[in-house]
Amino acid sequence: MTKKHRSLLAILTGVFLGFVLSLSNEFFSSFATTRFNLNTNDEILTTIKEKYIETVDFIDFEQQSIEKTIAQLDEYSEFLSEQEYQDIINVSKGIYTGVGIKIYEDEAAIKVSKVFSNSPADYAGIMLDDEIVKINAKEITFNEFIKTLKTLEDNKKSEIEIIIHREGINEELNFKMLRENVSVPSIYAEIMTSNYCYIKIDVFNNNTKIEINDVLSDECAIIDANQNQIQGVIIDVRNNPGGTLKAAVGVSDLFLNKGVIVSARGRDNKLMFTYSANQDDIADGLPMVIIVNKKSASAAEIFAGAMQDNNRAIVVGVNTYGKGSIQEVIPLSKGGAIILTTARYYRPSGNPITSSGIRPDVKIVDYNYFKDSKYNSRVDLKQDVQLSQAIDILKRNKDYYQ
Repeated sequence: MTKKHRSLLAILTGVFLGFVLSLSNEFFSSFATTRFNLNTNDEILTTIKEKYIETVDFIDFEQQSIEKTIAQLDEYSEFLSEQEYQDIINVSKGIYTGVGIKIYEDEAAIKVSKVFSNSPADYAGIMLDDEIVKINAKEITFNEFIKTLKTLEDNKKSEIEIIIHREGINEELNFKMLRENVSVPSIYAEIMTSNYCYIKIDVFNNNTKIEINDVLSDECAIIDANQNQIQGVIIDVRNNPGGTLKAAVGVSDLFLNKGVIVSARGRDNKLMFTYSANQDDIADGLPMVIIVNKKSASAAEIFAGAMQDNNRAIVVGVNTYGKGSIQEVIPLSKGGAIILTTARYYRPSGNPITSSGIRPDVKIVDYNYFKDSKYNSRVDLKQDVQLSQAIDILKRNKDYYQ
């Protein structure tokens, strides 16, 4: 994955969460070019020597800039400015700076698909399906989706003016608000047909385990068999670029009674850690399906691999992205941080996650999914082939869990 590709993905997801980090709870953000003083240079070189997964010959590196040094490491290692480092700390907590809405493309318009509670947009009165006509007096066109998203989620706490067209109202509506730190849920959940609990995980952050626990204790609560009992659980990690290792392990642990979740090996294939399940299955063994696609990466792959290898869930969809390395965000004494690849992770089976990714138990291809479903929380079984077939698989494979 190139830095250009990662920057684009950052815009597409609002915040880029594509890497699992071994010893910290943060994510990484886009590459920054900056000048280093000598002390910072020495600190970075020392850190690379101590932590980078491969042994590096620094004879040539000592004669060149740190920018060039980091560029010669693997594609995932990079430098973070002080602001970028702070941004990813916020992201790991489920916080971003913006107005608190999700948007999607609908025919020739850009519309609101979700308004987060207690956000600037929520307080201002923006509603589901409002069409965004202008932002800061500039007209918004259909082919400016990425630009619109980036403008709404600017990391500066500044004023923004949004002109909305709302169905049933002739005149345009004007909303002025300040971009603020917004707490964004990492999941979306609903009860689907035949009492299946559907949970879409957008990213794996520090709140994901708590959010899923709350959902399975509330909206999707498992109740007595003689009442309307939940029949199964569907976990959707399509287009999920990852998150923290801690979150991936925590969510996996929710659904396992025992078994290895993930292990990691560093330089010279040295075992760094092994995480295993240590609590009861919150779903009490209910049938479970995980939906994946090519954009399911990193933490999403750890989760899917743990469920598949422990025979806890049927994985459906298409092969995942295939990111088997772990990055650590290492703060620098004078501000900023560097991201280094420090380990490679292994599935419970002992196999690494290679470029081929997690192979689903049942292959289901759906080319229509990428259009707008990442930004539109509402589920439409008629349009979502993979989800519809996942439910059918749950119905047909109940004996798999006996």
